[in-house]
Amino acid sequence: MFEEYIASLIQEGMNDGVFQSCNPSTVAAMTTLLANGALVRRTTRDNDDWIDDVRKEFQRYREQCVYEN
Repeated sequence: MFEEYIASLIQEGMNDGVFQSCNPSTVAAMTTLLANGALVRRTTRDNDDWIDDVRKEFQRYREQCVYEN
């Protein structure tokens, strides 16, 4: 359900010209997988040193795959 909601937001952004053409389902799946993985990693690690690097990498992914250039 969450993944479908994200896909619909991405599709809406594409329709409005905010996002570039992409596969909303794939981007939503990637976003959901990243969120789930981050939750697991956060609960199994003693430190949060990795969070900033993951945020930066996810930002790079969105810039390449979703945001209009």
